[in-house]
Amino acid sequence: MNDDDLRRLLLNSLSDRRMPEDARARLFSRLRRRPWRWAAGAVAAAAVVVVAGASFLLRPGPALPAKVRVAFDHHVQSDVKEHAISSATALEVSERVRDAIGREVQVPGLQDAGFPQRQGGRCSATGDAHVIYQNSWNRLSCFIFEADALPDVGERIADRGVEGTVFRRGHTSGVAVREGGVVKLWVADLRPEQVAAIAFDAEQKRYQLKTAVFAVTSEANRRPVETILAGTPGVEQVQRAPDKAECVVLYDPRRISREEMAAVLIRSDMDVTPMGGGND
Repeated sequence: MNDDDLRRLLLNSLSDRRMPEDARARLFSRLRRRPWRWAAGAVAAAAVVVVAGASFLLRPGPALPAKVRVAFDHHVQSDVKEHAISSATALEVSERVRDAIGREVQVPGLQDAGFPQRQGGRCSATGDAHVIYQNSWNRLSCFIFEADALPDVGERIADRGVEGTVFRRGHTSGVAVREGGVVKLWVADLRPEQVAAIAFDAEQKRYQLKTAVFAVTSEANRRPVETILAGTPGVEQVQRAPDKAECVVLYDPRRISREEMAAVLIRSDMDVTPMGGGND
């Protein structure tokens, strides 16, 4: 007998069955004599649940440093309005960061992490450098400021030789990475370990990037070659060499090789030749 047969048997056996009248009368008689006890018990149980839930929800978390609190607020308010194709180049972002804080700070692209758009500028609320990465559904901020502006407090997190400090507020997480006298505070509506993975990979990428040079034999192919390379995963930056029929490519060798970039171009019917002069 399967479950359905057993269920039908029980339903048929118990249908139209009633509690004996004397037992039914005794039960309702007791309930009528002491209704307040049942009501009081229900109210007390509900009160315990409400108080316990409220105490959990209202329990304050660790206070955020003022610099982090303002960065969290500004991250929520900021946005990238431009279409992805108009995303700023690495050179443009570096120049805007330098104008904001007076320091040369390399901030890599995060296309491989799923954030194709990138814009940089000065945070109106703090005066710090603010680089915004964005895709169709999420946004990631990187605030850059002097290291002594952030107290050395918070939960530590480390991976593959990079260390950061974790901050949380609601659904927003921040990871601060100190390096060379500055702090890069990465903020996103993601879990702390996800923000840390992106931040740490960006730090490692800065020391991994290499350059490759491609000769473009046809003038008509220069712009298509730049466009194809700029959209290739692992490519950080594409620049046209001045007064030369060459493209200089800054790329992450952990993601792509010079030979793979050449193969992508050849499959797209681009007439190019890998050249020396890079640091591959």
